[in-house]
Amino acid sequence: MSNNPRIEYLNVLLKDNPNDSFVLFALGKEYQNAGDSLQALHFFEKLSVADPLYTGLYFHLTKLYFDLGQIDNAAKIAAKGIQITRDQGDQHAYSELNGLILELGLDEEI
Repeated sequence: MSNNPRIEYLNVLLKDNPNDSFVLFALGKEYQNAGDSLQALHFFEKLSVADPLYTGLYFHLTKLYFDLGQIDNAAKIAAKGIQITRDQGDQHAYSELNGLILELGLDEEI
């Protein structure tokens, strides 16, 4: 059990609906904020399978892969995210992700 009440609450919600996109995303962010990159990765990757059109995922998963030294995975998920955010018309998510790609130097990889 976690000492973080938000994580505990989100895990309760997840039991009722294991593929809830918002809960999976929120758990990934909470674990990322708590410094538990592997748990964050678990929830972000689960979300990428459960709801690949969840545009907010791609910025955070790209950054997490990059921070973990998984540059190839970061470039792949960034490229996928650019396509999905463009297709979904989510200009905000597209713009943030594009900025991250440039900031991290992934534009050479994509």
